[in-house]
Amino acid sequence: MQRKSDRKRQGQRQEERQVLLDALERTRVLLTQAHGDFNAASDPDLTESYIYEIKALQARYGYLLRQIKELSGEELTQPMARPPETKKRDSSGGTLRQGPWRPISAYQ
Repeated sequence: MQRKSDRKRQGQRQEERQVLLDALERTRVLLTQAHGDFNAASDPDLTESYIYEIKALQARYGYLLRQIKELSGEELTQPMARPPETKKRDSSGGTLRQGPWRPISAYQ
């Protein structure tokens, strides 16, 4: 009887983990799109809205990652993985270049 309930619990955890992984992937895609929109924006108000959107998506990404690690039983003391690399504005004329993810506060 104990084994059956353990298997059921393990199945539920795997299902929950998969839901979290799917949400993490969707958030990663949205984050990449938001960075692209930010880079294409020319209006200051629109640029500011993308900054807030990126910051919110980064917070969601971190939350989902912590939830996945908790569910997997991993130590949360390890450094958090970064979202995928995105293009950002280059200070020399606004051209795009490849760079690592940074918190929005690094750009302010």
